[in-house]
Amino acid sequence: MYQAVSLGPLGGLNEDEDPTALRPDQLRLAVNCARRGSLTGTRPGVIYDTTYTAPISGTPPIQGIYEFRSGRDSGRQLVVVAGANVYYGPSSTLTKSSCTITSGAANLWTFASYQNLMWAAGGASGDSIWTWDGDTSGTPTATGRLSSLGIKPKYVFSKFNTLFLGGFYDGTTASNNPLVARYADYATDATNAANWPATNTIPGGSLGQAGGVGSFGNEFGTGFGSYQDNAGDFLLFLTNKRIVVFAQNPAVTADEDRFVQTDAIANGCVSQHAFVDLGFDQGDAVYVSPNGIHSIALSQQFGNRVNTFLSWPIRRTWETINRSMLSRFTASYWPTEGIVLFGIATGSNTFLDTILCMDIRGAASITPDTVRWYKWNVSAENTNLLMPARDANGKPRIYYGGQTGKVGFVSRGGYADFGTAYSVAFRTRDADYGYPMTEKSCGDLFLVVSGSGTYQPAHQFIFDDGAINGAINNIEINATGFILGSGGGLLGSTPLGGSERLSRDRIPGTGSGHTISHKFSHAGENEPFFIGQMSHEVAAQGIADEADAA
Repeated sequence: MYQAVSLGPLGGLNEDEDPTALRPDQLRLAVNCARRGSLTGTRPGVIYDTTYTAPISGTPPIQGIYEFRSGRDSGRQLVVVAGANVYYGPSSTLTKSSCTITSGAANLWTFASYQNLMWAAGGASGDSIWTWDGDTSGTPTATGRLSSLGIKPKYVFSKFNTLFLGGFYDGTTASNNPLVARYADYATDATNAANWPATNTIPGGSLGQAGGVGSFGNEFGTGFGSYQDNAGDFLLFLTNKRIVVFAQNPAVTADEDRFVQTDAIANGCVSQHAFVDLGFDQGDAVYVSPNGIHSIALSQQFGNRVNTFLSWPIRRTWETINRSMLSRFTASYWPTEGIVLFGIATGSNTFLDTILCMDIRGAASITPDTVRWYKWNVSAENTNLLMPARDANGKPRIYYGGQTGKVGFVSRGGYADFGTAYSVAFRTRDADYGYPMTEKSCGDLFLVVSGSGTYQPAHQFIFDDGAINGAINNIEINATGFILGSGGGLLGSTPLGGSERLSRDRIPGTGSGHTISHKFSHAGENEPFFIGQMSHEVAAQGIADEADAA
């Protein structure tokens, strides 16, 4: 006799070696998919930013993206560094004044807003610290700064009304080495080198400690981060081996004593580009270390215990990373969708071939058990950079920089990458209903599906832990099907989720096996589909071998 088994809503990817260890909602395969409400289906696409479809000269890698807002947030420019040029609009570039910018995919830039200027640091060794005031009249200029200090920082950061520089390429003094950070005197003109005394180092020269947070050699600074919890607001000094936490000194008497160390976390961070402050949404931060992806809150509590890494469910993917590319890994948060994207390189790739999507929406706390993982790839372009920014209306986005001059953003406004379709595939866990030794007969599958059009995604039955591929059937998406809100009343007349429709379909059951799973796939351009609640008919065939032997 067939019994109905409920499936859904679906969760995220779990790559555990033991297929029976998965929770009922977890996926064995999750490629180019994401959650949308209680549905799982096609991930958002990457759409060209129309400002940058033409002006970038040639096909250089994108080295930096930053949204600069000046004049009390009234002026906005999306700034892009590519091919040693700085672009800020259609066919517009900044003139460089005493400013060196080196082209190259590895020469990434960091940015900060301070004293109504956009500050930039990074690039190649010896590249300039430079600023821009946002003025587009006359001859807009990127102006080199602080050359007389003789420092070569990779990272700039603004917090506590202070500007910080770190990640120095070389130097052996207490104020200029790979494991020191410097900051400008409080409330002074940061463009004046005289306001950057050598004593303004973290943790503070006159607190009885040498400049920097320790000896340098195999440990070096990798940037800055910000973190807030119930204990306060903190500046994080990142190194490849640890994260050192600083707070404002409540008994400050001089600029060199402005910050005091409050904590140190045993996991390092690969780069400022790979650190994400989740702010008030979660009261936490996430970051990439050489060993995985972490939460600051969990790191403070458990240190480097591996089963507390957020990437624990996808550790098999993490084992494939290209460690020579760690410093170029990048991460960004999209609060509208509740997802964090991590760009990583695997195998021998010298670009970010894989984007790990971590869904934290609705999670009371961020743990390996509450996050949902999906694996994305942008086959239309080699990824070089992911950066958070707002659009012209202030709406948060994740911006995308490629290795051949393409600039776009991740959006539900289209389901293609720069006009190119991508393949979507996800598979439920291998479910063993009843006794493990009993073969199960596969009955009909009933499901809720959402989409908009007349295309047909594919469903396939998978048996015996993936050893047997069953029948493939097309899923009907009825363009005139049930529309949420179409009846008026409290829901109104506008469909929730735009033009997409909810419909119901029945997949005829064929085949049998000890375990049964369901694979969904499709590869059409701008043909999204989403799977909701499912109910599957399953029946056991005969008695178990154990009973027969008795």
